[in-house]
This record gives sequence, structure tokens and C-alpha cells, in this order.
Amino acid sequence: MSPQAGNLLLQEVAPRIKSAARHCINFVGSEDYEEVAQDAIALAARMLHNTEINGKKVTAGNIAYYVAPH
Repeated sequence: MSPQAGNLLLQEVAPRIKSAARHCINFVGSEDYEEVAQDAIALAARMLHNTEINGKKVTAGNIAYYVAPH
């Protein structure tokens, strides 16, 4: 992952995911908010890496939107 993508992840995507995790995500069993947010941020990092490899442009909103249902 490039430094620009990492910066985008930390500065823009992660806060959106953390905000959405409290309101949009159903918790199962003993999962808590922080665990779910960490899993979603890891998925967002993988998505950013894959889009970068494929040469596609995405926004922080796009990544956060598509990570939330997973």
C-alpha cells in the first residue's frame, strides 16, 4: 500500500467506519464495537490495496460505504 493510500485510510476512511459501526452494524455474540471496527478497517485496507494495484481511483466514501455491509 502506498503512503497516500495509508494516509487516506487513517485520515478519512477509518473515522467513517468507526462512526458507522455504532449505528449500522449488527453485533453477534460477544463482539464489541472496537473489534468490529478493526475488522472493517482491515477489510478497507485490503480494498484500497486492491484498487491501487488495479489502477482504479476511489474515494473514502466509496470504501466506507462498501465495507459497512460486510
